[in-house]
Amino acid sequence: MRRPPDRLRCILIYGAFSTTLLLALYAGSLMLEANGLKLSDESIWYAIRASGVVSYLLLAASAVWGILLSGRLVKVRVSPALALELHTYLSWTAIGMTIYHAYCCFLAVFSTTAWSIC
Repeated sequence: MRRPPDRLRCILIYGAFSTTLLLALYAGSLMLEANGLKLSDESIWYAIRASGVVSYLLLAASAVWGILLSGRLVKVRVSPALALELHTYLSWTAIGMTIYHAYCCFLAVFSTTAWSIC
């Protein structure tokens, strides 16, 4: 009998990966600013919109995959462990992109311009 994967370990791995990615993006923006390359308002606007769209698409894909998991078609063609892992991966990636979207919104609020883009 196989032991099911440790859920807490998977959550911690996904959380650590998302946190590392966000810290790398933040460090990259700090390095660009230190070298004199400031982000323009247009690039922040594109980052906000793109991260929002990608997070919605990932959330929709996760919901659709979750609904398909209850059907017979997926159960026959894909192993249950792989199907559940894909659903979990899509969900956590959607959450990570939503956090990145919020980070971009805060970056826009504290930008040097006074106009609101969120």
